[in-house]
Amino acid sequence: MHLAIDKLEKCFGKRAILKLENLALTTGETIGISGRNGLGKSTLMKILFGTMKANASSLYLDTLPFNPATNIARKLIAYLP
Repeated sequence: MHLAIDKLEKCFGKRAILKLENLALTTGETIGISGRNGLGKSTLMKILFGTMKANASSLYLDTLPFNPATNIARKLIAYLP
């Protein structure tokens, strides 16, 4: 399985909290996300889990449009704080 993010943006007011141009993840891969406070780490996870909406996004799962708000999508993502 392959998750691709071509564009992802989240703004609060006029301030862009998260701007991600592209990211590709494949089944079996483990990644870590680190950074200072306020850089969008938790925001990214909330968008991928469907608990927060992005202002703009292009997400694909195996080349098909991916909607994180669906139950099927939530079963495919794990989060370990």
